[in-house]
Amino acid sequence: MDLHERSDATSRSQALPEPAAVAAANEFSLRLLRTLPGGEGRLVSPLSLLLALGMTAGGAAGETLAQFENLFGMTEEQLLPTLTAVRTALPEGLRAANGIWFREDLRFQPHGDFLQKNAARVGAALEAAAFDEETLRRINEFVCRHTDGQIPVLLDRLPKETVMVLVNALAFAGLWETPYEAAQLREGVFHAADGPQTVPFLHSREKGYLEHPLATGVVKPYAGGRLAFAALLPKEDAGVEALLQALDGEGLRQLLTRAESCEVDTAIPRFETESGFELSRALQELGLTDAFDPHRADFSRMGHCPDGAAIAIGSVVHKTRLRLDERGTEAAAATAVTMVRMTALRPTEPKTVRLDRPFVYAVVDLWTGMPLFLGVLAQVAGTGASV
Repeated sequence: MDLHERSDATSRSQALPEPAAVAAANEFSLRLLRTLPGGEGRLVSPLSLLLALGMTAGGAAGETLAQFENLFGMTEEQLLPTLTAVRTALPEGLRAANGIWFREDLRFQPHGDFLQKNAARVGAALEAAAFDEETLRRINEFVCRHTDGQIPVLLDRLPKETVMVLVNALAFAGLWETPYEAAQLREGVFHAADGPQTVPFLHSREKGYLEHPLATGVVKPYAGGRLAFAALLPKEDAGVEALLQALDGEGLRQLLTRAESCEVDTAIPRFETESGFELSRALQELGLTDAFDPHRADFSRMGHCPDGAAIAIGSVVHKTRLRLDERGTEAAAATAVTMVRMTALRPTEPKTVRLDRPFVYAVVDLWTGMPLFLGVLAQVAGTGASV
């Protein structure tokens, strides 16, 4: 029986995202992860991005909307119930908050229908703002509060032409279903890209095994059984980039929801990581070009400038943080989409999985196969925790 089938089936009567929508969201996440620089690792939150960009897409029309639909792999008619399902079926341990700050003056007038639909669809808090230092403080305070302080500052500034900011903030805290004991924490060698590191490893025997032509992996559940940590270790002759290229959205969904039930001797490095990206260029590389071009962007359903000026996306800022130790996992993500006038900124025998070299990892909703966080660990930073 698949691991996710162990959870209480009666709880699944709530409206979960359709499998096709999950596969499409996974495909978007994988495409984005491939475009980002590697460095010591990279981490994104597909859920946070889907909510923030999904709110933004609700104000797009024409070719701009078509490009959003192509980016997500979903039509608007498919996206809307997906956003609603994501909001109403959040698993235990995960909290999401959405907010929209908007200018309401002679420079810009938001459409009430756009604002109210996002309030109803994803519970977005709405606030008219002056877009001064106080507005910046309130946005960052919203993110800090709803990420449990893990992301204290999301935006450093608000360009003077900003007319709207759409924000998502996520916080996750999950305790392991089977906690580690002191004897299970032992030092080992992690073979990072720039040389070996001696780091603490958490040793256990798990019951969820993942197998892909280019990788093997493990699933370790959090308390409650719905959420789990999943890791895919590329085979020696493959590597992380080859694995990312080989994965697609539906394949990832099926892989994460159909773990083989068998014993797996597992070693996971204790680590923490954080990433911060301005995603404008990456999203344009994925085909979302018109939304950033004030001469081509069509956000006519979002609002209008009485003087006829165009609005476009000025920036998409995305920050994430994740810490894994013997107790469980804490993670947070925040995404801000800023809308600006004209001057848009472009900016059996037990299996063995020893995660001792760069690997792909995720915090995944086993019911849907949607990663809440998806990343690559290329180098281990110590957590400072001890047993």
